[in-house]
Amino acid sequence: MRWIECGHSICTDCAKKAAYDYYDHYLHCPHCSLPSVINGNLKRLHTNFSLIKFVSEIAKIREELEKAEVPEVPPEIID
Repeated sequence: MRWIECGHSICTDCAKKAAYDYYDHYLHCPHCSLPSVINGNLKRLHTNFSLIKFVSEIAKIREELEKAEVPEVPPEIID
């Protein structure tokens, strides 16, 4: 994940594709369409380590929930 000039983040693969579409000079934010100048160097965009960690933690939680056995609760009968 990379921070772009507008403050949004974009995954590195998407940034590569977006930069390629514009001859590696700049890319447009997929959220707000503002351009970020990269001049052929995606390393100019800072890595968003906080977002990477957050996404990783969510993936771990999702995996744990999928592995957890959830007891089936019978429906209540209302009189």
